[in-house]
Amino acid sequence: MDVLLCDRMRNVRKYLGLTQAEFAEKISASQGGIAQIEGHRKEPSKNMLIQIITLWNNVNANWLLTGEGEMFDKPGSDSPRIVEPGEAGEFIDVPVVAEISAGVPMPGCSGTEPLSTVCVNATLLRGLKQYYCFRINGQSMEPEIKHNDLVIIDGTNDLGSLEGQIAAWRIDGDLTLKRLMISHKTTFLVPINKTFDPIVVDFNINHVTPIGRLRFLIRSY
Repeated sequence: MDVLLCDRMRNVRKYLGLTQAEFAEKISASQGGIAQIEGHRKEPSKNMLIQIITLWNNVNANWLLTGEGEMFDKPGSDSPRIVEPGEAGEFIDVPVVAEISAGVPMPGCSGTEPLSTVCVNATLLRGLKQYYCFRINGQSMEPEIKHNDLVIIDGTNDLGSLEGQIAAWRIDGDLTLKRLMISHKTTFLVPINKTFDPIVVDFNINHVTPIGRLRFLIRSY
């Protein structure tokens, strides 16, 4: 049992000034269930954790699930590096291979031709043995990553090194961009925009493949 996870859930309730009964009602649980969790007699369910992250959108999902970071998000804490097309230096034309969902996973492009190309400073790609460029479709990673931003993804596909990172994923053939969180053997793909629900991944049901980690994004103003 992850007793620290139980304690973090209790800390959220106490900070919010809610009784066990009030907290239970808000997250569709029973007062007895909350008491058992806080007494280290059972663990929070996946649905409870998702409800907390969704209802109180300033609760830091990374802290709740793993204990890392602060209880509440700080403005700009998820900000990736933003560059502009054609930033000064030696240029490389990088193909935009497909759209990637910032929302519900969506099918990738089935064709072989890129959607377009973007001019990128070659120094930004130095040291990357493999990289991909996708165009964002959706709002689940806002305000840090916006609709129509271009994201450069490296070829990192080891789950251990991706924990806590924003990465591109293929889920049952569909593409999405989310942050990987792992809590007590439960895997979540978590959006930045708290109006969207985390995706709970079941490796026994879903075919999930990491494409790579977000290195930087390109935004045209």
